[in-house]
Amino acid sequence: DIDGSNSRDGHKKICNKGKTLHLIKSITKNNIVRIFGGYTSQNIEDKNDDSCKSDENAFLFSLTDKRIFPIL
Repeated sequence: DIDGSNSRDGHKKICNKGKTLHLIKSITKNNIVRIFGGYTSQNIEDKNDDSCKSDENAFLFSLTDKRIFPIL
């Protein structure tokens, strides 16, 4: 679920809003908690295709491991 709803409703909340920060909390079946996410400065558009945009400011991160992973 995205933001306590299904993915379609969650997608509507982020489309055409500008910059986006995603934060994900994952708990394994062994109760290991991982917190991670990603950022893009590009606007996420509501398109029904697989188009991608380049974003030199985008990155992934792990709060659990305290690391940032640039998108190359």
